[in-house]
Amino acid sequence: MKGLTLLVGSVIIFCFISCKKENDDPIIGKWQWFKTTSGQILITAESVDSTYYIEFSKAGLYYLFDNSKKLIDTHPFELGENSNPNVFKFSESDIGDFTDGYMIQNDTLSIWNLYGFITWTSYYKRIK
Repeated sequence: MKGLTLLVGSVIIFCFISCKKENDDPIIGKWQWFKTTSGQILITAESVDSTYYIEFSKAGLYYLFDNSKKLIDTHPFELGENSNPNVFKFSESDIGDFTDGYMIQNDTLSIWNLYGFITWTSYYKRIK
């Protein structure tokens, strides 16, 4: 009986270890915007008396919600590139190839544009 229990336990542990979820990236989840910087310019949720929310889903969809959490936009997105895994791009954008970098530290998501004349970084806090 001990052998059977050990075997079943080993199979369960093996399944947990080997069954990594697809798109199990830390950017997946819901985020609330709180500020954007561009050079010396700082825009905060308090300074504009508003905020917005974004979500990166495991299904590869980006959702944008307004201040009242009403869905206002959806785009398919792709994570990573060969040379830089911490990027995402909207795969079906009708206004060009927008590839942004991102970093997550202490439940704060930073997103910045990689290409463009004007540079900016937006910051979001994770919604639990």
